[in-house]
Amino acid sequence: MEEMEEGKKKRRIKELCDKALFSIESGQYDYAITLLKSALSIDPNFIKAQEGIKLAKTRQLQKLSLPAQKMRSILFMIQAFFLENIKKYESALDKYESVFAVTRPPLPMLSHLGDMYAVNGMLENATIAYNAVLQADNKNTSTLRKIGKIYLDQGKMTEAKAIYDTLSSVGIDDAALIREVKDAYALITIDKGQWEQEVSFRKKVREEAPAEESATKEAEVVSAESLREQGRLLRKTLENQPQNTKVRKELAKLLVQEKRVDEAIREYRKIADLDPQDIDSRKTLADLYKDRGNIPNAAKEYEKLHSLFPDKLDILNTLATLHREQDAAEKAIEDYEKITKLTPDDPDAHESLGRLYERTRYFDKAIEEYEKVVKLSPERMTVEESLANLYLRGGKTEKAIEKFEKATGADKTNTSLRTVLGDLYIRENHPEKAAGMFEEILKITPADESAKARLKEIEAIKLDARVGEIDTQITEYEKLVSSEPDNAEVKEKLKKAKVERLDLHILALEDRAKADPHNLKLHYELGVAQREKGDIDKALKELQLAVSDKEKSVESIHMIGLCFEEKNMLDIATRQLEKAAGKLSDMGGTRKAILYDLGRVYEKMNDHEKALSKYKEIYEVDIAYKDVSRKIAEAYK
Repeated sequence: MEEMEEGKKKRRIKELCDKALFSIESGQYDYAITLLKSALSIDPNFIKAQEGIKLAKTRQLQKLSLPAQKMRSILFMIQAFFLENIKKYESALDKYESVFAVTRPPLPMLSHLGDMYAVNGMLENATIAYNAVLQADNKNTSTLRKIGKIYLDQGKMTEAKAIYDTLSSVGIDDAALIREVKDAYALITIDKGQWEQEVSFRKKVREEAPAEESATKEAEVVSAESLREQGRLLRKTLENQPQNTKVRKELAKLLVQEKRVDEAIREYRKIADLDPQDIDSRKTLADLYKDRGNIPNAAKEYEKLHSLFPDKLDILNTLATLHREQDAAEKAIEDYEKITKLTPDDPDAHESLGRLYERTRYFDKAIEEYEKVVKLSPERMTVEESLANLYLRGGKTEKAIEKFEKATGADKTNTSLRTVLGDLYIRENHPEKAAGMFEEILKITPADESAKARLKEIEAIKLDARVGEIDTQITEYEKLVSSEPDNAEVKEKLKKAKVERLDLHILALEDRAKADPHNLKLHYELGVAQREKGDIDKALKELQLAVSDKEKSVESIHMIGLCFEEKNMLDIATRQLEKAAGKLSDMGGTRKAILYDLGRVYEKMNDHEKALSKYKEIYEVDIAYKDVSRKIAEAYK
């Protein structure tokens, strides 16, 4: 749209100029001047229109006779002076140009024309007029000062230096002029960042200046005083050139150097407004905000930069960091999504995005980003660990184990990883692998009690697993024996399986009893198993401990009595059995069993009367208990 408007303007200017040229050729000079002024109203810098006006005015005067030309020139001159006095400078300039179109002006008038151009903001024309004066008088200090100031205002430091070099070579003894020259040189060197040269020039001028100038006692270049003076010069320049971002930037840098950060921020803010595409200044502004702890404003500056330069990675990365510092996770995610599109092979960007997804509980997206990271950068084991935890959270145990295995393989001393992996192995019924993990932990930290306890648990698990296998074998052998009662080989296998089953059971109980010595029920179970194996003394030791357990006290005394029976200490056996029976009042299953065992032991002792009395107690309440009926019947025969 803007291009179309620009095209229309150019076509309109050409149309006006063509008509004006035809009017000049036709002698219609006033009309031609009007047309060309219309063209200049569209584009004030259109040189051909300016030249056309001069041509029309020249032709207009040339038509007059010499006296008439002179009279008209005088009339224009009077009109110009009048218009200048009432401050209608643009109209005055028009009259001056009409005079000089046909009359070669004297130097003062030519210099005055330059002044009119300068007042009207036509600085290029002013410099042409002033240079014309200098061609005739190259030591005209007044004109040198005027053109030098224009060059400074325009930021044309090279041209300004040439003018002030000429002015210095003329030989000046006016204090104010010396000061002006000094300030000009200072501005020129400051513009180039040449502070040391600026200082050197100050010193030189001060030494060469007359007494009036040296009386100003200008400070030596030292720290704060020098910075203040530099700031004064820069501010003076900005008074005339408020839109000069180069000078304003130097002032902002100087303010930072003086630690006047708030003022520096204001200057950089102005620079950003004047030149929105000045990346460095806006970055500096954002950094100053950040240093002040104003993260929101710092982020806003980088957001503006990003809108202007959407593909600049350094801007996006800083913006993402600022959003993270603001705890604006969703905005940071958007930033990193853009970064990963611009640099799909950057593992750092994918990892940062993954961390943000994980933090905001987008776990599937986090996994996707982390997988890209380990593909691009396989050595990043922390990412493998993060993946393992996410897979575990999602119930994908096999994938989690795979990732934990990679992480532990790369980190040979990480005990926490090995603990997690070991526990996973236990959960997934891989006791051998689990044991390997906890053994590695003990190599790293030999005093790790938790790892030792885990190894004991694993041994118990392995025992239980083996017991389960043997139970299955025993069941199968028992079926075979029932169907093939004469199969001696199967009977032998069944016997061995039961012995192994009992040994493993005892081993498991011993480990559990060691780990939990105050658990008396475990001691009872271990005593019963030891008696079954035939290790009576060990059985007695465990059962005597178990007597203290309220729930297992009677059963423990019962088993102790049977152990003494097996040791053929029948009197001790009967005392223990009587004691056990005496603790029970109701005729339940346990009391019946104790009374029956008492009867047997008394029979072994040939005390048939006591044996019969025990059987009768059972017979009175349960005639069908074991072979009590037979024993009673035989006694009564």
